[in-house]
Amino acid sequence: METHPALEALADPARLRLFARLVLGERIENAPRAQLVPLLHAGLVRRDGDGTLRARPSAFRTPGAEASGRLPAWVPPHLAGHFRAGRLGSVPAKQRTRAELLTRLAEAEFRPGRAYTEDEVSETLARYSGDPSALRRYCVEYRVLTRERDGSGYRLGEAGPRAAYASPAA
Repeated sequence: METHPALEALADPARLRLFARLVLGERIENAPRAQLVPLLHAGLVRRDGDGTLRARPSAFRTPGAEASGRLPAWVPPHLAGHFRAGRLGSVPAKQRTRAELLTRLAEAEFRPGRAYTEDEVSETLARYSGDPSALRRYCVEYRVLTRERDGSGYRLGEAGPRAAYASPAA
């Protein structure tokens, strides 16, 4: 039996205390990464544009990941087998299929010309995967997202996301 991601995230007492503080309306701008990341991945916390953290108790409304557990609208039928309960259950082994999935995800979630911080990218990808860091690395490897040389930000791939369908960067 699979445990609800929110329950797993709250099993740690420090994360539970952080979540409780947010539910009670305490304004928290910075929190220890080890406490925050699992709460973000489980959908229990979101970060506003100004960096303020907000509780999302609605994550408990429906069991499973993402409230409805339905496939995101951008997922075509031939990629649906890689999703479980609305989240990415497996990364495609075939490079072309992986590139297409990453490209479609990036086109759905990121706007051209806008710079995103690593945290913003990770928070977005965490809605689809329990390992957003790996998904972020794949996006860079397949040139779906470009990373600033100093690591300060990410952008939708400059060459056009559809170019990523070919193969990963060398």
